[in-house]
Amino acid sequence: MAFETTLPTEDPLLSLSREMIYLRRDFSRQSQQIEQLATLLRKFVTGDVAPVQAVPRLPQPFIGRQQIDPAMVRRVIRRRQDRHKHFPANLFADPAWDMLLDLAAAKAERKRVSITSLCLASGVPMTTALRWLSVLADKKLIERKEDPADGRRVFVELTDDAFAAMARYFKSLDGDDAPSE
Repeated sequence: MAFETTLPTEDPLLSLSREMIYLRRDFSRQSQQIEQLATLLRKFVTGDVAPVQAVPRLPQPFIGRQQIDPAMVRRVIRRRQDRHKHFPANLFADPAWDMLLDLAAAKAERKRVSITSLCLASGVPMTTALRWLSVLADKKLIERKEDPADGRRVFVELTDDAFAAMARYFKSLDGDDAPSE
């Protein structure tokens, strides 16, 4: 008699709900980018901002000689999100790591991430995500920065030490001793 293992089947509504969370996160990020572009365009048209200032740039994300390939980070994020296609969605939850991945990719792409967007990227309820943000801040892995253009919004970014640690992690993925995702 062959030994068989079966995973519990996932509720189709739960699976659909998970997929909608991922799509909502992507939509939210794109909406924020469109909103930022619209604001800059409005300021440019009204003469509030000179054309040279229309596209603010973040500092280049190099810490010492550490660098992160954002495409590689995005691939890891996609692979992590694809797990729910093969396993029950409630089997995996690592919001802190999901947040660190999202922030590493954003910093490497020289993009800013709002608290709301980061909470969505974590894939957990907002209150849980906010608790994890506090833990990451207490451990000096992230820092909050107010949006100078909109006092209601707060951005989150990796500290230099956290970015360097993420860069070391991704560099180790190329080696023989590659850690698991």
